[in-house]
Amino acid sequence: MENTTESVQSKEEKRKMDGLLQTSLLMLGSALFGGIAVALWNRRTLASMQNPQPPSDFVPTPAEDDMIY
Repeated sequence: MENTTESVQSKEEKRKMDGLLQTSLLMLGSALFGGIAVALWNRRTLASMQNPQPPSDFVPTPAEDDMIY
């Protein structure tokens, strides 16, 4: 009788661990998919942040000798 109780408990523990593993994998997959989706959605913004272009009408002003930095 004791042996069957132990086997039922071990089956329940195994079932709980399987459920925990499935939930963890689902959460990991969801996070990865969400990150990829955001990167693809905002790919132009990300590209422009990586390669900034100076404004075309930018004219640098010469520094004067008495300028305070």
